[in-house]
Amino acid sequence: MLIFKSWGKAKMVDEKYFTPQEAAEILSTKDDKVLAWIHSNELDAIDVAKSKNSQRPRWRISESALGRFIISRRKTRKWGEPCPQ
Repeated sequence: MLIFKSWGKAKMVDEKYFTPQEAAEILSTKDDKVLAWIHSNELDAIDVAKSKNSQRPRWRISESALGRFIISRRKTRKWGEPCPQ
């Protein structure tokens, strides 16, 4: 559970959140690739660093954002095209 502060109000969120390293494990890739997807806006993530001016962002990726990313990266086959073996 994460707590976000916006407009002076704390908001609790029940959704599961992953670090880039955890997301990399799920996606079977390196965490550098996950960070590249975050920086290119292909993968939605939230910077949970304590201050906006911090030198290093601390990214968290929601379960729903990761699911949308996985679906968007699926390769679709044309009708009648055989499955890859």
